[in-house]
Amino acid sequence: MRTSKLVATIKNGNNFPSRISFLILLSVLFAQNTDFLPFERSDIDLRYLHSSGLLDKVDISQLPINNKNLSPYFQELPNFQTPLASAYLDQENIVRFGAYPIIEYRNKLLVHLRSLVEITLGKNLSIKNTMLLDKSLVDQSEYIGKEWRGFVGYTEEAYLRFQKKKKIGYTLQVGRFFSFWGPGRTGQLLQSFVARPLDQIQANIKYKNWSFTWKASQLDAMGEINRFLSAHRVTYKSKWFRLSLNEAILYGGATKNFELAYLNPFIIYTGEQINGPALNANTMLSIDGRIRFSSSSFYFEFLIDDYQADAEEVNDLEPNELGMILGVDFTAERFYLGFELVGITNRTYKTTLDYEWYTHRNIPIGYGDGSDLWRANIFSRYYFSQHWQFDIEMDYLVRGEGEMFKAWDTPWENDDITMETGYEESFPTGILEKHLSMSISAFRIFENNKWVSVELKYISTDNVDHISNINADDFEVSFGLSWLFLKKVEIG
Repeated sequence: MRTSKLVATIKNGNNFPSRISFLILLSVLFAQNTDFLPFERSDIDLRYLHSSGLLDKVDISQLPINNKNLSPYFQELPNFQTPLASAYLDQENIVRFGAYPIIEYRNKLLVHLRSLVEITLGKNLSIKNTMLLDKSLVDQSEYIGKEWRGFVGYTEEAYLRFQKKKKIGYTLQVGRFFSFWGPGRTGQLLQSFVARPLDQIQANIKYKNWSFTWKASQLDAMGEINRFLSAHRVTYKSKWFRLSLNEAILYGGATKNFELAYLNPFIIYTGEQINGPALNANTMLSIDGRIRFSSSSFYFEFLIDDYQADAEEVNDLEPNELGMILGVDFTAERFYLGFELVGITNRTYKTTLDYEWYTHRNIPIGYGDGSDLWRANIFSRYYFSQHWQFDIEMDYLVRGEGEMFKAWDTPWENDDITMETGYEESFPTGILEKHLSMSISAFRIFENNKWVSVELKYISTDNVDHISNINADDFEVSFGLSWLFLKKVEIG
């Protein structure tokens, strides 16, 4: 839908999807900062708008989306009623600063606080810093930071971005920031929203229906082992179809620094790694896409970590390391429905060298639940009005014993395994831990990005910790409250 048509539709108050989109634009997309992040609740709203055709030109598979890229859709909208919207539209030579607290009760009181400082200089340059304070981080086994006088937190984002929109558009971003590639709703295979933001440099070039993205990141060290990640992505997008090819390489060593070959945006990492020498690394290839119909869309992502093309010796019996996401989004008036299926084989994201594992600060860079699993997820949202939303979700997760942080093993090298006998293992492997969860939640949005929520959730787990016949049931009632404090100051 073109901008002019969208504007005319929104001015027509009898059209409910337009009123919902208007609310989302005001209350969500302008919510926390000028980047749209997929782990925010508004992710579903963005999928709703995209599948409905209201944002059909926006690539929602590569996030965050800078709101400046969305401006052609929004700048002609009728009079806004909130200062957040006007602050967005008038964003040149602006300093924004504020705080975004979230208070939750999930068996205990949880308080999250994000600060925001953002400076926009002219049309092209911006600087941003967000910090997160969250004491509950110390309860997470993967957290490796420190606690200081009762405070736990870290700098979440701190970057400089230069963006130019011409016939050939380009963006250069340097610092610490989020980066997510892929269409998945529960996660992505190559660059997931579960991962901590990386210290990196990223460049993007866009020309007509094509775009190319390259990044180079420094990961956390393991003792004296330095670790690095490079990745690139090429995308073709039309109104109804999008296809992306991706490649990533993770490498490191005791004396290692950035490898010049892997800093080359246009080189094929897999070929360089194979040809070496001394270029050992963990390489991954993926392809993802989306096909949009009139009020629905089908999407997919396939990951190849390691594929055994040869069958000449016992080492070649190592199982393939693959990942897959298949999903569909359906929309109707006031209604969104999504179904997603995920499968990731054992040992995916890992190699024989633990510093080549696809993690950063003990958190997966790829799919958040790691490997050796399959998942089926159904999510629905109904918009009762511009302010009330109602969600129902059902999730079934089956995890094998080969979880993400389990040590690398080679059972195909046992003495009783030969090329004649072959080697096969079940998927998922071993004693299966099965999680079934069902939740119902209600969400109320107020003006100026205030919201409250309540959720009822039932969780059933079979074979807890992969121990047969050890089962558990849990029932949670949670509440949430959030609001945004934002101040805008013009420069000059």
